[in-house]
Amino acid sequence: MSRQLLAMALAPLLGLFILGIGNGFLATLITLRLDAAGESATLIGVVSSAYFIGLALGAMVNDRLLLRIGHIRAYGSFASLVAVTVLLQGLFFDPWAWFALRLIGGWATVGVYLVIESWLLTAGDQKVRGRLLALYMIALYAAGVLGQLLLGAVDAMGATAPFMVVGLLASLSVLPMAMIPRVSPLLEHAEPLPPHRLITMTPTGVIGSLGSGMVVAAAYSLLPLYLQRIGMSVNQVGQMMAVVILGAMLLQYP
Repeated sequence: MSRQLLAMALAPLLGLFILGIGNGFLATLITLRLDAAGESATLIGVVSSAYFIGLALGAMVNDRLLLRIGHIRAYGSFASLVAVTVLLQGLFFDPWAWFALRLIGGWATVGVYLVIESWLLTAGDQKVRGRLLALYMIALYAAGVLGQLLLGAVDAMGATAPFMVVGLLASLSVLPMAMIPRVSPLLEHAEPLPPHRLITMTPTGVIGSLGSGMVVAAAYSLLPLYLQRIGMSVNQVGQMMAVVILGAMLLQYP
């Protein structure tokens, strides 16, 4: 992989890493806060599912905005919306309001992912795209590990401090995309791919993604609940979640 290609990938990967640190502990934080407030496991699961519903919806529609305004402006829009939804969660506690905010946050987060993934895939040819996506996943999971390890310290800063930290990181993640003097890749032609066509092209890929996504969603949302209810502290929960994410990260590049 050439230095020029790595330099072009630096800005989106750095932005992803900064945003991913906050996103890394946000799902765990929300689960723990809802449980500490006495909410049922069912309601916690419902609120947590909103984020993943938003991811699915955004994956189907966010490409239109990217094509209309370009990578950098789309990234700034989505990252700003992530910051707003998280900061609003810190202002007040209401499970159903959090459901709506997590839904919008998921929609915005997958927009960030879409910008970075399309940037990397467009920047490289077919020979290096697998390596670029591996670096993308390593950056995402490494940020998640760091975020989980910071969970205990950030949570101890106060009730609203963790949400402020996530909002600050989401805002700061825009800087690499906006300031590093690299030209973003051009999308000269984009062909929409309807879900039914994708299923026809790669049924095993779709089914595998659906199954693994359900497992990952359950692990991120409900594993912290289980760990807290067996007596672990917030810091210990973060450490255990970091180990889980680290295991996923180690197998990315091969």
